[in-house]
Amino acid sequence: DKAGYAALAAKADRAGIGGPVAGYIDQDDRNPNQYIYKMFQSGLGMPDRDYYLKDGNEVNTCFCIEKTLSLSLNSFVNRSSSKEFIQAIEDSVIVTLSYDNLMKLYSINSKWESLGRILTEKECLRLARRSEITNFETAKSKYQNLLENEPILIQRVPVQYLASYIGISRETISRIRSKVE
Repeated sequence: DKAGYAALAAKADRAGIGGPVAGYIDQDDRNPNQYIYKMFQSGLGMPDRDYYLKDGNEVNTCFCIEKTLSLSLNSFVNRSSSKEFIQAIEDSVIVTLSYDNLMKLYSINSKWESLGRILTEKECLRLARRSEITNFETAKSKYQNLLENEPILIQRVPVQYLASYIGISRETISRIRSKVE
């Protein structure tokens, strides 16, 4: 509910933890005699691709579009270094949240814990689905799956990253694209 979110966001802000939406009071651009609350939203743009290196080659594991979460879950939870890299591929505004600040949010209100659980469940499901696709589908069905479930990636992600993401060569994805599109 909107009122509940506003109260939680205010409580988090007082604890020094920013959120995805922020604002400030400033003069109205249309009426300089009036002050208004101006809002802005972070997390715009396709912030990143997640990848790791295998035998000197980049293997893309995730593309995070607007308003989504990007993290190495193992590294975050264990507070250890990661074998994965995160790279912005478009101009982006990034919001970060440390593990300690996440724990503060959890202590502020149980709704933050519920949100954390839901996000963790979604990440687990994403990882399971990705494993199924990369291990059991043909190259053509991998690309078809992308077309059906993540068409925005085809429009915005360079082809060499897409090929790596679905576990096929750049030449194979080019052949498939020429037949499908």
